[in-house]
Amino acid sequence: MSLIQAVPEVNVRYSPESQQVSYLPTVDISVAVATPSGLITPIIFSADILGIQDISARVRELATRAKENKLQPQEFQGGTFTVSNLGMFGSVEQFTAIINPPQAAILAVGGTRAELDDNFKPHNKFTATLCYDARAITETSAQRFLDHFAASLSDPDFMMLLMYFSAGWCRSCRMFTPKLRKFYEELDEDRRKNLEVVWVSRDKEAPDQLEYYEKAMPAWYYIPFGDSNIAGFLEKYDVKVIPALKLVNEKGDVVDDRVRSDVEGCSKGDATKCYQKWKEMY
Repeated sequence: MSLIQAVPEVNVRYSPESQQVSYLPTVDISVAVATPSGLITPIIFSADILGIQDISARVRELATRAKENKLQPQEFQGGTFTVSNLGMFGSVEQFTAIINPPQAAILAVGGTRAELDDNFKPHNKFTATLCYDARAITETSAQRFLDHFAASLSDPDFMMLLMYFSAGWCRSCRMFTPKLRKFYEELDEDRRKNLEVVWVSRDKEAPDQLEYYEKAMPAWYYIPFGDSNIAGFLEKYDVKVIPALKLVNEKGDVVDDRVRSDVEGCSKGDATKCYQKWKEMY
């Protein structure tokens, strides 16, 4: 969460009684999670010192326990900044969120949508809305935060992307997924940080996709079946059968669509060789 470190003015709490703003030394991110009994915001403590994979794994673990009503009060009371992501529901492209006091800001993240640029090339875009308490955060600070947020998306560090089209009902997928997971876990930490795996669900029922994802997958991002962009992904990446694994560059173009066979053919110790081969394709 170097983004919040870059704009610490949004990492604050406000007291209406004293009308004082408290600048906080740690970055503890609350993540909004819908449960059968209502919305709850479990906290990722010291998120500024965690990597993306660690944060993703922590979010999954907290969300699972939140839905099972197994969180301790100290795990959801407090926090310094909240993120609410309704984009996972597919049809929600933009929304405003309610600030979680005594915090002073919340980032509302909508779903991705495909848009054409001036050269008629498709790009995935989404809308993020920063809701903030103007008594604690100035308009200038809010704009700086959004500027840094946009810059972090448009100028990322080197990253390879694997698009994995899979489903729990697919027997071949259930056989291949452990191989892909083993391949990924054989890479050292530095290489894993530069290789992002995104699972695109072909499950039609939410319980099915959650059961398969939570039990079979490590800390990978996933795009649920209801996302409005899945049909576009299937067409763009020419996915006719699953499981399908595509190596994609930062522009969203396929670099190699034979990487599944690379993973299938990897014996122990060969994961690094495959990684290096893929990197040279970039």
